[in-house]
Amino acid sequence: MDPASGRETSLDALQHSAVPKAESANVVFWVDVFILCFIAICTLLQSPRYFARLLSPDERGGGHFLSRNPVARTVASSPSLMKTSESFADLVERAHSGKLEQRTNAFVPQHIRAWPTVLRTTTAFLRIRFLGRIHLGGTMLLTFYFGLLLFAGLYRDSLFTNQIRAAYVAVSQIPFVVVLATKNNIISMLIGIGWDHINYIHRFTGRLLVIAANVHAIGYIYRWTILGKFTRHIEQPRYIWGVVALVCVDVLSFSLAIVFFVSHVVAFILFLVA
Repeated sequence: MDPASGRETSLDALQHSAVPKAESANVVFWVDVFILCFIAICTLLQSPRYFARLLSPDERGGGHFLSRNPVARTVASSPSLMKTSESFADLVERAHSGKLEQRTNAFVPQHIRAWPTVLRTTTAFLRIRFLGRIHLGGTMLLTFYFGLLLFAGLYRDSLFTNQIRAAYVAVSQIPFVVVLATKNNIISMLIGIGWDHINYIHRFTGRLLVIAANVHAIGYIYRWTILGKFTRHIEQPRYIWGVVALVCVDVLSFSLAIVFFVSHVVAFILFLVA
């Protein structure tokens, strides 16, 4: 018996024994649903602050919509042409009294503490620096997140027999990576935590996306090499685009400051197209 045919038969048997694609997609889908539910719970904890702000008619659109108002330009006058009938102190006093009157008539929304500060005294240990600038609570969150994706990739399956699961995991992280990359992102607005405080999650999810994409590619390269079919498969257009996507997603992991922005924009566009 030819050894190559024997290896092909054994690998095909393992491939057929792997979890179907539909079940792999369902596992990754429900893991993403769990992550969205966690974000929804944090949003509900933040909702009292939203309602307190919405009680003020002036605050409902404040800070959320861009507007354009004409800016008054001041014209300098020579001291000889200026006519003053009142002292400078009277002008300052009137200016401040007008501002005070405006502030008194304005509606001040009720102050409600943000939900992370409610247990600040009992959870002080979670703010201890643990990994560089990441505190202990953030490290625990990243560990839990990594465990979720590890469960999504290995539940009732093996990376050696089913390389599709890792691809589903990588694709499922694209929305989270993109949303968390922007300063005015929807997740930061919903949970009430500033973008600069959760940017480390963007970097971590991006690294997990890169790892999952490389695991997916290495699995197929290993299988094709064992079967002696690497050259035949890699010539197909869909696999060529797969290599392009893999190179682009690896470029996205570079953090060189000089080419950071340009490489991210170009590589991300090519990655989505590929």
